[in-house]
Amino acid sequence: MIYIYVGMAGMLGAICRYIISIAIHSNSDFPWATLFINLLGAYGLALLTSTLAQKMKLSTEATTAIGTGFI
Repeated sequence: MIYIYVGMAGMLGAICRYIISIAIHSNSDFPWATLFINLLGAYGLALLTSTLAQKMKLSTEATTAIGTGFI
């Protein structure tokens, strides 16, 4: 069942990354959208694993689905 949660969260994450990349579209040669999305994901994953998972008492399935799938 965990694979279904990770897959569903992965679909939502892919949609969000696509929307962010469209919103940050720039005319320069540097991929600013990719940099922003990767930095946001790194900080989001650190926040999830350090604070939210401990304080909100998320289940291991939810933490795995969000961390591996969405982010």
